[in-house]
Amino acid sequence: RYSYAAGAEIAISGQGIANIFEFICSDEFDTGLLSSDYEDEVSRAALEAGLSDKARNILASRRLDWPAHIALHAEDDAFCALTMELFTRLYALKAANLTSIFLPPGGVWLAGGISSKNESWLIKNARFMRWFEKNYAPHIRQFLAHTPVMIVKNYDISLLGAAVAAQQFSSHA
Repeated sequence: RYSYAAGAEIAISGQGIANIFEFICSDEFDTGLLSSDYEDEVSRAALEAGLSDKARNILASRRLDWPAHIALHAEDDAFCALTMELFTRLYALKAANLTSIFLPPGGVWLAGGISSKNESWLIKNARFMRWFEKNYAPHIRQFLAHTPVMIVKNYDISLLGAAVAAQQFSSHA
């Protein structure tokens, strides 16, 4: 689809959720490629039965609205559940990779609408943390397991941070 190397935002964003969903609902998606570790989260039989009415309705709606509809139906529709499960795994693995590179002493802060809007999905059954803590190296796994991960619920935090930075900058000028 893209004529350049895809970045993380292709999958780890609101529109990333829409991209994942679109692929799962397409003829290109093969349920036979799903590993068994998805069985606890998603009904393979429901996926193999074909597009659900909910999935069809989402596809027929405005694409910008897809992420909210997908998240809303993640508990009762296999296509939405698999989308959110894949999104969560990709999000957690990317966060873990960055954490293992930057070694943040204060932990990881998940900010932005995607985390706060999907908080209950991310924390249910430790979904996010199960994948955040996965790593091939035992010492990295141990580090990740002891790294605090927080969800920022105040969507305006970036504005507050910018205001503090501006104030500090102006006092040094």
